[in-house]
Amino acid sequence: MPLVGGESAKNRSNRLWCAKDRKGALLDLAYGTDKATNDLKEDCDIEKIVVATMLTEIFQITNLPHIIREDGLKISGFPVKFDKWLAQP
Repeated sequence: MPLVGGESAKNRSNRLWCAKDRKGALLDLAYGTDKATNDLKEDCDIEKIVVATMLTEIFQITNLPHIIREDGLKISGFPVKFDKWLAQP
C-alpha cells in the first residue's frame, strides 16, 4: 500500500513495522500514543516501507483511494459512477 502523508507517515510506518509489539503498535496508532512504538527491533528490515514510498512518488499518489486503470488512466478518490469511469475509453 502506498504511503500518503509525507515524512510523518513514513516515520509512523517505520515505527509500526519495526515495533517489537505489533499489536500494541497498532493500538498506539489508533489512540495516538507511543508506548509500543518506542520499543523497536534492532535489525528491522524497512524495504517494504521504502518500496511503498517509491510507489507513492512514482504514481504521484496524494490521497487514498487512488485508482489506476490498465491503460494508465488514474483518479484520486472513488468516482461516483465507478462503472462509467472504468468503461470510458
